[in-house]
Amino acid sequence: MSAVRRPVSELDRWFAAEILPHEAALTRYLRRVWRNTADTADLRQDVYVRVYESAAHSRPQQPKSFLFAIARTRRRTFIAGPLSGRMPNVVIFATV
Repeated sequence: MSAVRRPVSELDRWFAAEILPHEAALTRYLRRVWRNTADTADLRQDVYVRVYESAAHSRPQQPKSFLFAIARTRRRTFIAGPLSGRMPNVVIFATV
Protein backbone atom coordinates (compact mmCIF):
# COMPACT_ATOMS: atom_id res chain seq x y z
CA MET A 1 0.00 0.00 0.00
CA SER A 2 1.48 3.34 -0.99
CA ALA A 3 0.94 6.61 0.81
CA VAL A 4 -1.01 9.32 -0.95
CA ARG A 5 0.93 12.56 -1.13
CA ARG A 6 -0.73 15.92 -1.27
CA PRO A 7 0.84 18.80 -3.20
CA VAL A 8 3.23 21.03 -1.28
CA SER A 9 1.44 24.26 -0.42
CA GLU A 10 2.78 27.78 0.01
CA LEU A 11 2.19 27.33 3.76
CA ASP A 12 4.31 24.17 3.72
CA ARG A 13 7.12 26.04 1.97
CA TRP A 14 6.85 28.93 4.45
CA PHE A 15 6.94 26.52 7.41
CA ALA A 16 9.99 24.70 6.03
CA ALA A 17 11.84 27.95 5.31
CA GLU A 18 10.90 30.03 8.37
CA ILE A 19 10.18 27.60 11.22
CA LEU A 20 12.07 24.34 10.71
CA PRO A 21 15.52 26.02 10.66
CA HIS A 22 14.92 26.80 14.36
CA GLU A 23 14.25 23.17 15.30
CA ALA A 24 17.60 22.67 17.06
CA ALA A 25 17.20 25.87 19.10
CA LEU A 26 13.59 24.99 19.94
CA THR A 27 14.60 21.49 21.02
CA ARG A 28 17.41 22.87 23.23
CA TYR A 29 14.99 25.36 24.81
CA LEU A 30 12.38 22.68 25.49
CA ARG A 31 14.97 20.31 26.98
CA ARG A 32 16.26 23.09 29.21
CA VAL A 33 12.84 24.02 30.58
CA TRP A 34 11.25 20.56 30.40
CA ARG A 35 13.35 17.76 31.85
CA ASN A 36 11.25 14.81 30.64
CA THR A 37 12.75 13.99 27.24
CA ALA A 38 9.77 11.88 26.13
CA ASP A 39 7.43 14.82 26.68
CA THR A 40 9.82 17.19 24.91
CA ALA A 41 9.15 15.55 21.53
CA ASP A 42 5.38 15.73 22.10
CA LEU A 43 5.61 19.33 23.23
CA ARG A 44 7.68 20.29 20.17
CA GLN A 45 5.16 18.63 17.87
CA ASP A 46 2.32 20.45 19.60
CA VAL A 47 4.15 23.77 19.13
CA TYR A 48 4.62 23.01 15.42
CA VAL A 49 0.92 22.20 14.97
CA ARG A 50 -0.13 25.44 16.66
CA VAL A 51 2.31 27.54 14.62
CA TYR A 52 1.20 25.87 11.37
CA GLU A 53 -2.51 26.28 12.12
CA SER A 54 -2.06 29.90 13.11
CA ALA A 55 0.07 30.68 10.05
CA ALA A 56 -2.67 29.24 7.85
CA HIS A 57 -4.74 32.27 8.87
CA SER A 58 -2.01 34.89 9.01
CA ARG A 59 1.77 34.66 8.70
CA PRO A 60 3.63 36.15 11.67
CA GLN A 61 5.95 39.08 10.99
CA GLN A 62 8.70 37.53 13.14
CA PRO A 63 8.44 33.74 12.76
CA LYS A 64 11.20 32.83 15.24
CA SER A 65 9.76 35.06 17.98
CA PHE A 66 6.31 33.68 17.28
CA LEU A 67 7.61 30.10 17.48
CA PHE A 68 9.18 30.66 20.89
CA ALA A 69 6.17 32.59 22.20
CA ILE A 70 4.00 29.58 21.32
CA ALA A 71 6.56 27.26 22.96
CA ARG A 72 6.50 29.26 26.21
CA THR A 73 2.70 29.27 26.27
CA ARG A 74 2.41 25.55 25.50
CA ARG A 75 5.02 24.68 28.14
CA ARG A 76 2.96 26.51 30.77
CA THR A 77 -0.15 24.66 29.62
CA PHE A 78 1.67 21.32 29.82
CA ILE A 79 2.94 22.18 33.32
CA ALA A 80 -0.50 23.27 34.50
CA GLY A 81 -2.11 20.12 33.16
CA PRO A 82 -5.32 19.57 31.25
CA LEU A 83 -7.60 20.56 34.15
CA SER A 84 -5.86 23.79 35.03
CA GLY A 85 -8.15 26.78 35.28
CA ARG A 86 -11.40 24.96 34.69
CA MET A 87 -13.72 22.57 36.42
CA PRO A 88 -12.95 18.93 35.66
CA ASN A 89 -15.52 16.85 33.80
CA VAL A 90 -15.57 14.40 36.69
CA VAL A 91 -18.29 13.63 39.17
CA ILE A 92 -16.99 12.92 42.66
CA PHE A 93 -19.17 10.82 44.91
CA ALA A 94 -18.63 11.09 48.62
CA THR A 95 -19.88 8.60 51.14
CA VAL A 96 -21.44 10.05 54.25
